Amino acid sequence: MNRLTILFLLAVSLLVAGCGGGGGGGNPQITALFVDPGPQGNDGTGDGSIGKPYKSIKRTLQDSSLSTVLKISLKAGTYNAASGEVFPLVIPANVQVEGSGPTSASSVVAGGAGDVTVMQLGSGAKLTNCTVQSGSIAVSRAVYIGGGSHGSETTVTNCVVSGSGIVGSNGIEVTAGSPREFIVKDSTINAANASGISIGNAKAIAAITHNTFTNCATGVELTAGATSGADKALATLRSNTFTNTTGAAVSVLGGIVDAGTITDAGNNTFNNVNASPVHLSDARGTGALLSARGNTFTPAADCGTTVMATAGSGGWDIGTATCESGIFVDDDATSPFDGTSAHPYKTITAALADANAGNLPIVVRAGSYSTALGETFPITVPAGVTIQGDPTAAVSSVIVTGGSSSNEVFETAGAGVTLKHMRIVTTYNAGGAAHAIFIHHNTTLDDLVVASTGGGASPPDGIEVDQASVALSVTNCTISAPTANGLLTIAETTILVSGCTFTSCAGAIVQAGPGGINPTMTIRNTKFNSPIGTGVQVSQGVVDLGTTSDPGNNTFTACSVDLLDLRTAGAVLQAIDNSFSANPPTCTDNIKTIGAAPGWHWRVTGGTEGTCP
Repeated sequence: MNRLTILFLLAVSLLVAGCGGGGGGGNPQITALFVDPGPQGNDGTGDGSIGKPYKSIKRTLQDSSLSTVLKISLKAGTYNAASGEVFPLVIPANVQVEGSGPTSASSVVAGGAGDVTVMQLGSGAKLTNCTVQSGSIAVSRAVYIGGGSHGSETTVTNCVVSGSGIVGSNGIEVTAGSPREFIVKDSTINAANASGISIGNAKAIAAITHNTFTNCATGVELTAGATSGADKALATLRSNTFTNTTGAAVSVLGGIVDAGTITDAGNNTFNNVNASPVHLSDARGTGALLSARGNTFTPAADCGTTVMATAGSGGWDIGTATCESGIFVDDDATSPFDGTSAHPYKTITAALADANAGNLPIVVRAGSYSTALGETFPITVPAGVTIQGDPTAAVSSVIVTGGSSSNEVFETAGAGVTLKHMRIVTTYNAGGAAHAIFIHHNTTLDDLVVASTGGGASPPDGIEVDQASVALSVTNCTISAPTANGLLTIAETTILVSGCTFTSCAGAIVQAGPGGINPTMTIRNTKFNSPIGTGVQVSQGVVDLGTTSDPGNNTFTACSVDLLDLRTAGAVLQAIDNSFSANPPTCTDNIKTIGAAPGWHWRVTGGTEGTCP
């Protein structure tokens, strides 16, 4: 026997011995623990081998060899309470759960009524080729990301993840705690009345790619986290499809979303064809511009309608436009003027000419806006337009002052106008009828300081309503008009006054509609501080200053007359649970009726009750 033959036979003998052959025995290496919810699976006699699988994932998680094998292989079938599952199924760190694939349809893990969490994934755990269905309970989730760190990201791949359809039943959820890093890719996610992926962890880092979100209330929602800096939640979205979300496809309440940049296009598709489609929503209230370049939008991306940013939010750079939280105005602005945060308009008048004025609020930064700056008065506000002071500035630092010959500062030209968070001053003294704010249509006034400093033979009122069927809401405003009326209505209107302060008015509130009409006004939680004349004067209609079921909580301090009824007929007016200039008030000094007026039924808060006359 030659030398080469001897060496060959030696090699063969060693190979056979290493494989357990030649009578040597040996065990094949275990590559996974197998589970079968069908007849072959058995939690009592099974050992997790492919020939003797366990019946439930619950039993498999108790196998001590899992910490070495790190893989659970699910055969086709449904894994639920009937097959022995007890939820939540907590998958340890670095363990992979793999369905029978190659699609997720074969291996279904389904929670039942009352199951808050179906599967909880530890750091580095992987879920592949499975369907996971949420339990039928609100505030629940099909998959909970319970861990994930840099280099050991938790991963969901090629799965179908479904909420139950109940409000608050999310598909995938990441809540507060230690940092979470995770990947969701190549999956289909649906959660009617809830979020497909809800990220509430302030330090989460998510890569969300090549997924389909369908029939979700919100596709991806970030609800927590800083809006800038190193310590923030970050979700990167690439090549996803969002179809028919009933709310926003992507909603950001905190943290940062990267949906595409100049150098790395998002390639996301937004097919929101519901009645009120919203592709992107930034409701953080602060923070830098979010990037969403290189995406496809149906219907087209439109600032203020399909791409939204609430006041103070940075908004979105969608490539074809910058959709910020408003059309910006700054009295210090210099050319170019385009209404963006970086290049604001110099006047409110110019901002109203912007094509997006009906979609985005006009945000006026701290400064003085007057004829000297170039404003044209009255500033006529079209239907649906909101003009508001910068919410980061003090209300009295945004000052809009009409000229001495300008009989109005603001005038409404359509329904749905909102004015808020500004100081509005009229200095008119030319002698004709004038007002700081002249209301002709349904309007909301909120958080304003309204001052009438003008004089003349007919000094200007603070606010006047002159058209029938107008609905006006005046909330959290401070109004002064030392030589005129704070709020005057001369038409059949419906007015709510709440949380306001009237100070130094000749007449704080005067309801003086012409005869034959029935204006109504509700006044709550309002202070009348030292009006020169009457706190509330009623010449026509009904004023409600509080009822037994809805207390007024109004305060009258040092008024010459708190309440005055000048009507010729009608029901007794109600003024229940208020504090008057004198407690209890007197019918000759604090509360008056003149002529045939029916008068007032009043009650001091926590005290005396009576009727005048």
